[in-house]
Amino acid sequence: MDKQPMVFEDSIVLDQLRYTGVLEATRIRKSGFPVRPDYEAFVRNYGFLLTKEQHQQMLSLRSSVEAARYLLSHISINIGQNGCPSRGADYEFGHNRLFMRNQLAVNLEALRSLIQNRSARTIQQAWRRRGDGLYERARNNAAKVIQSYYRGYLARRQNPDLAQYTAGRVVIPQDDEKEEQPRELTDLEILRLEIPSDLAYVLEERSNDQRHWLAKHRVTKPRGSIRRLLQSHYANGWQTYGRPVWDAQPLVYLVNTGRTTKNVGYRLAPRHRPILLTQATESQRAACVAASKLLLRLVHLPEQPIMEQFLMGSYLYQLALTHKSLQKELLVQMLSQTVGWPYDSARLQDSDKEDEESLFVTPEYASRNQPEMYSIAGGMLQGVIRDVNPIDTIDLKRRAYRRSWMHIAGILTCGRLSGSLKPIVVRFLRQHGPHRSIPICEDRLVLAPSIPRLYPPCLLEWRVNYTGNNMGISLAFPD
Repeated sequence: MDKQPMVFEDSIVLDQLRYTGVLEATRIRKSGFPVRPDYEAFVRNYGFLLTKEQHQQMLSLRSSVEAARYLLSHISINIGQNGCPSRGADYEFGHNRLFMRNQLAVNLEALRSLIQNRSARTIQQAWRRRGDGLYERARNNAAKVIQSYYRGYLARRQNPDLAQYTAGRVVIPQDDEKEEQPRELTDLEILRLEIPSDLAYVLEERSNDQRHWLAKHRVTKPRGSIRRLLQSHYANGWQTYGRPVWDAQPLVYLVNTGRTTKNVGYRLAPRHRPILLTQATESQRAACVAASKLLLRLVHLPEQPIMEQFLMGSYLYQLALTHKSLQKELLVQMLSQTVGWPYDSARLQDSDKEDEESLFVTPEYASRNQPEMYSIAGGMLQGVIRDVNPIDTIDLKRRAYRRSWMHIAGILTCGRLSGSLKPIVVRFLRQHGPHRSIPICEDRLVLAPSIPRLYPPCLLEWRVNYTGNNMGISLAFPD
């Protein structure tokens, strides 16, 4: 026999194992209960062998020992030595582990693999059947569309009279209600639009006059101008939407999803159905119609007291805070109101007279010669423009245009938009928004809180959204 390292003689090794008792210990262990899993692993691996009711009953037991005992006693499959598993012959319970004979463990594992493979094949068949069905239905629908277009082409080619009839026919509205041609409303017609009863009650029963109300809020002139500073952006910068919007749908895509798209734009008649909510309830539909009327009053009525503007605007903001779907509807209505203004964008975005401090007279002169008037940009109750620079039509249109974008910036703070709606709104802002409102609206959209705010924007936020910059203002809240 050569005595070299890592060289073994089979006969000598076998004799050594036999004489040291290793083979006898292995035989005794094999004839006993060699497989010893813990109770939690046993219940987790083989609990699905029971029926649904039995499995729920097993999970309701307090300890894993009782669950394993219940599992072994309710297995009605012949996998033991004498049929169903029995205590003593096939398994025994220990303090922390279950002792099983090798044959029972092998049978349990084989049964587990069989059921898992069968279940996997069932899931695969159902998934493939669904995928094949979707593909087949899509192919049939595409074939029907192609066939209908081709048959129409052949019919028009073979019958020229049919082509002339289809070209000159009148499209009948699908809705039961009669379609009315939109028209521009006058100031008197806008003033006569009805107001919701709860808002009308607040407007009628308010106790404070405008001077006392503004003095209570104490919105004064700015003492300085500051910008939001972010770590990831340069100083004096705004937070911008970082994702590409070149592939986003235009806003008209959302508007065209509704049934009626004609009364969209500048000073047109109020809507009689929502734009974005195609399956709105009766309460949501009534709220959308009332909101369209309030928007016309809020944006286009000139010389409206700031207190009434604030109450009506807060009513709309509260609707957006209460219902997330109404926030999207109000936002789309406000954006659609900026379409089709009678003046070009350059004149609408010019500096307004109320932005220039030199055009405002002193409070003493105003109290003697002019009625009191509040300027959102100036933040002064006595700020009145001189007679030498009277307000003309373009000034009123410009201020209405700025008010509409002020409320767009405010409605964007009432909650987060969906991932599909964000790029559509950003694209509309960058294409159609005024220069002073694009950065603040985009900033409001990106930094919208994940948890919706609980209160509508205050008068200070109105002023920030109107002027287009963040200002450091001396402010004292009433409470």
